[in-house]
Formats: sequence, C-alpha cells, structure tokens
Amino acid sequence: MSKPFATLSKDYWDFMMERFPTSATFLGDDRFNDCLEELGPKARSWAQRKLFSFQKALQKIKLEDLSSRERIFYQTLALQIQNDLEGFSYSRWQWNLDHLSGVHMYMIQLLEYHPLKTPKNYEDLLERYRQIPRLFDQHMADLKEGMKEGRTAPSVAYDHALRQLDQLSHMTVKEFPLMKPGWRFPKTISKRLQAKFQEKFAEVVQKKVLPAYGKFFQFLKTDYANQARSVVGISAIPQGQKNYDYLARVFTTTDLTPEALHLIGKEELQKNIDELLQIAREVGHTGDLKSFQEKIKADPENHFKSAEELVAHHRASLARMKKMLPKYFGKCPKSALEVKEIDPFKAQSSMAAYYFGPTSDGKRPAIFWMNTLKPTEWSKYSMETLAFHEGIPGHHLQVSLAIEQKDLPKFQRHGRFIAYIEGWAHYAERLSDEMGAYSGPLDRVGMLMDQAWRAIRLVVDTGVHSMGWTRAQALEFMAQTRTAPEMEMNNEIDRYIIWPGQALAYKVGQRAFSELRTFARQKLGSRFDIRKFHDTVLLSGPLPLTILKQIVEQWVGQELEKKKA
Repeated sequence: MSKPFATLSKDYWDFMMERFPTSATFLGDDRFNDCLEELGPKARSWAQRKLFSFQKALQKIKLEDLSSRERIFYQTLALQIQNDLEGFSYSRWQWNLDHLSGVHMYMIQLLEYHPLKTPKNYEDLLERYRQIPRLFDQHMADLKEGMKEGRTAPSVAYDHALRQLDQLSHMTVKEFPLMKPGWRFPKTISKRLQAKFQEKFAEVVQKKVLPAYGKFFQFLKTDYANQARSVVGISAIPQGQKNYDYLARVFTTTDLTPEALHLIGKEELQKNIDELLQIAREVGHTGDLKSFQEKIKADPENHFKSAEELVAHHRASLARMKKMLPKYFGKCPKSALEVKEIDPFKAQSSMAAYYFGPTSDGKRPAIFWMNTLKPTEWSKYSMETLAFHEGIPGHHLQVSLAIEQKDLPKFQRHGRFIAYIEGWAHYAERLSDEMGAYSGPLDRVGMLMDQAWRAIRLVVDTGVHSMGWTRAQALEFMAQTRTAPEMEMNNEIDRYIIWPGQALAYKVGQRAFSELRTFARQKLGSRFDIRKFHDTVLLSGPLPLTILKQIVEQWVGQELEKKKA
C-alpha cells in the first residue's frame, strides 16, 4: 500500500477508536478501555475538524499512485468520511432517547464485551463507571438542545426508556446490572483482590452510578414529560424529511428515493407471498396465507418448550451448516462462534437475536445472542433461517472473514456499510435454501416469512418516516402478511421508529448480491464458480453497493480474459 494512503488509513482508524472508545473495546483494541464516549458540542467540534483534515489529506493523494485495489479502499474511505461529515447536520444527539442502545442501556450492553480477565480490566471498568455521571449530564444537555428546537424523541421510545429506568431505580446495589462484574471473577484473580474489587464496585455503583441513573430518570419524568412527540416518523421534526433522505442514502448506499423503496418493498412482498402460498398448497392447505400461518403457529409441536431447547436447536443448525460451507465458499472463517442468551432485563425490549463479531486478536469469540425470555412464543420453523442469518453463512462468515484479511486497512475490515452487511446476511438465508440446509417445508416457510419480513420493512420504514404512517398503521400492515408473537411485532416496529432508515438496508443489499451473481453467471456461463464469486464479494470487507458492483465486474473481466488465454 502507498505510504501516504497507509498513513492516512491508520490515522483515521486511530481517530475513530479514540472517538468511540467502547467500539474500540468491542473490536479488541484495548487502548481506550478506561474511557467512555464524549458527547456535547466540544466533542463534536473536535470530530468535525479531524474529519475535515482527513478529507483534505485524502484529496491530496493521487489516484495514479494507487493500485486498483487501493483505489477501491480510497473510494470507500472517501464515502465514509463524507457520510460522517453530513451526519452532523442530522443532529441525532438531539433526540437520541433509545431503549435498545441508548446511553442508559449501552452501559449494560458494555458488560457483554468489556474484557474481565485481569485486575487491569476491572480497574478500567471501574474508571468507566466513574465517568457515567459526566456522560448522562452531556446526554441531558443534548436532549435539552433538541427540546428547544422541537426535535424530540418519539413517545414510544420515551415510554420504553421510562419503564426501563423505573425498573432500575427500584433495584438495590446488589441487583443493579452494572454490579455483575463485582460477583464474577476468573480464577487468576486472588480471593483477596476479589474482595477488594467487590467493595470498589459496590462503592462506585452506590455513589456514582445509581445517582446518575436516578438523575436521568428524574429528568425524563419532569423536564422531558410531555415533550416526546406523538408522531412517530422522523419527518415530523424540523428538517426531518431531509434527515430521512440522508439516512436512506447512507443505509442503502444508493440514490433510491423513499417512494422507490416503498414500491420495491411491495413488489418483493408479493413475490414472497406467492412462494409461501405455493408451499402451503404443497403441504395440503387450501385457505389463504393468513389462515396457513395461524394454523402452523397454533400447533404446539412447532414451538419450543424451554430456553435450553431453543439454544440447542440453534447450535445444531449451525453445526450442520458448517459441514456444507466448503462446497460454496473458497475461504471459511477460522473464528469460533458461540450461542448465548440475552440478559433477561435487556431481552424485554430486544429483537429475536443479534450478532457480535470476534475480536481481531481472537481473544473473544463471535457471539450469537438469542432472546430466550419467552421461548414458547418462538416458532421452530423460523429459527433455522435466523441461525443462518446471524451465524453461518450470514453475519459470522462475512464479518469473521473480513476481520481475518490482514492485508486490508482496519477501516475496511470493520466497514460500516449496512446494506452490504445486512444484505449479505439476508442473501445467506436464500443461499441456505439452495444449499439444501432447511430441514423441511415448514423451515422453508420460516425462511420465506423472513424474506417477506424484510420486504415489509421497506414499506413500513418509508411509510412511517416519509409518508406519515402511524404506529398502528404500520402494525396493521405488518399483521396482514405475518403472524408473529406480539412481543416480536411490537419490538420490531419500535426498532424501526427509533432507527430511521436502518431497516431499508436488508432487502436493498440482498437484491444487489443476487443481481451481481446473476450478472456474473450470465457473463461467465459454464465458467461461473459459486465459490470464487463468494470469495470475490467477501474478501474485500464491507463495501458500498456501487463499489461492490465494480469489484464483481472487474473479477468477471479477469475470468473472461483467462478464457481467451
């Protein structure tokens, strides 16, 4: 790699790790393990200045001095910096009251990946706890800024956050989630040190953490009461439609308008409905799709009896899939994948599952987190496609392979292009069907229901945030084509409300992977190799979809040249 670009890449990455220290910890970079994020205008001004300096430095680099692969990385970095700079006009901090990953919840989530193996790890975490009052003060100042400008959180997010904080406020020091590290120690830490740390955690939680949470709770109950907006869509706030247009562009890495995305969602949904009805007929059902879904959902045999059975089912699905990978992938990840249960407190408002990638040094394995709070409500036939999405050949395969490519710049290994990341995982659900990985017709129904779900997301997200839909309208549309547990339906729609645009990435990304594969197969004919195609789209890390297209076209051209030779 050219020296100027290599230096810039490293400087940018170091800046990102310093700006987001908990993300650094998540990725296995321990340089900032004793720090929490800085919020507020001073921190944002510093970040803007740094990003502008990186943008100027990037513009000084001559493209002719870069290899063809380095030009790909150059384009990726340029777009990422541009997106970050434009993001300041979005001002998400003004209404960032988020019951899934907001300030009051992300501290609890931090315990899922902050290392706890050495005394230094525990001291670092204690130092982070001491910064919680400062973090909440900055967060409240940002929310007050939003109140002045009429940019406030939706009432559904406010209600969720208030309920969570109310629960936390009634906990003793021993019960409080952030006290958990004070009760869990590796054998390498002596009993004497364990007792010392227990005292320290109890003191910091009592004197620093609980008062900070209590202060934030009171702020929401008093200052923020009646401030949360009743209209759930972002277009209801000042500059909201402009913000949503930006988010749609960032999350899809395309110029598709909300109106176009809405129509694509409806078209894709109808295709999925037709496929589902075909399977329903094959298994002897003569009614409509709604009655078919209700019928299979009502069968007790299609539900789990315990959390243990649910977790075991996922582990078995992933073990079976692992044996199939070599036929479809030239390279497979080395990183281990574990299946774990989401903390019960967090699970109340959580989605069905989510994935945490491994650290690049291999010290922490990848984790497939599963919501087991109400195991009897989850349908067995929906779980294989979930395992293939979150695990292999979905997120785990893609994320781990990218991290393991040491020749890539770090910003490329850990790219943030959601249309690529979620699009791949959604593509992997369909690929698993081609691989013959689904156990039976109902498991294929589960896959198609999830395909339809992502199409619904295009319709609902644009409906809510760009077309004035209410939460009730969104739920009604979702219920027309999907029978799911009430908790799942509510948690899903609330997720779309607090994360505008994120739900657009899945279907748009999947379509891109499928279309590029069709293009490559048509051009190469009998020379098309699915393993080479997958390696081509995976081994450069997460990319904007436009740049992914360039890489596939370049690979196809190289393969055609080989044919001539």
